[in-house]
Amino acid sequence: MNSGNMQDFFKGKTVLVTGATGFLAKVFVEKILRIQPEIQKLYLLLRASNSDMAAHRLQNEVFEIDLFRVLRAELSEDFNSFISKKVVAIAGDVAIENLGIKDEKLKNEILEEIDVLVHSAASTKFDDRFDILMGVNTKGALHALNFAKNCQKLKAFVHISTAYVCGNAKYEDGIVREKAFEMGQSLKKTSNLDIHTEMKLLDNKIAELQAMNADENTMKFALKDYGMERANLHGQTHMYSQKQWERCF
Repeated sequence: MNSGNMQDFFKGKTVLVTGATGFLAKVFVEKILRIQPEIQKLYLLLRASNSDMAAHRLQNEVFEIDLFRVLRAELSEDFNSFISKKVVAIAGDVAIENLGIKDEKLKNEILEEIDVLVHSAASTKFDDRFDILMGVNTKGALHALNFAKNCQKLKAFVHISTAYVCGNAKYEDGIVREKAFEMGQSLKKTSNLDIHTEMKLLDNKIAELQAMNADENTMKFALKDYGMERANLHGQTHMYSQKQWERCF
């Protein structure tokens, strides 16, 4: 799809974007608002305790940064009113079912209205806690997909992955090709990847640490190490293992 067709496609459309404060999501939001001001609405979901906090984060971490200088210059004093008209900040959490949207009326409104769902929420830390990565990168993708299935007029579901999904794979010609992964396939041919087994093992590890009365700091480092251990078992980087597991659903 060329840029002209994309402009036409988004005209009059309503879009939900997860991970709205992330690097790629911010670039996407700025580009859409700049090239297609006739977009109907942008629902931007980010982690926050309530809608006011979500709006505050969105203003400080997205619309006030230098990325929006061109759009701000074009609209001048109309910039804030344009953003208010086109953008709705949503407090949520992709690690929770229904994207953590607590307001039932708002959730149903989104399900009825959106034409496109862009799932961009993810943790890009290589050494984050295993339970956090599992919740955001793996379950988050499942929750976004399930949410999309309930949308009444969805035309496109777009999943944005990280830059490190190729892991430690070796390619003779240096080209990383996009191809489907079979259920349970991992880069290490001597091991199979079962997401449900990994979830159970993670639950057992957390229960084990809790039984030891481990404090928060001990839990943090133990779960970081455990994530690296499980990733190395399957012959892939920690980040890759999380993103690859999304496909096991």
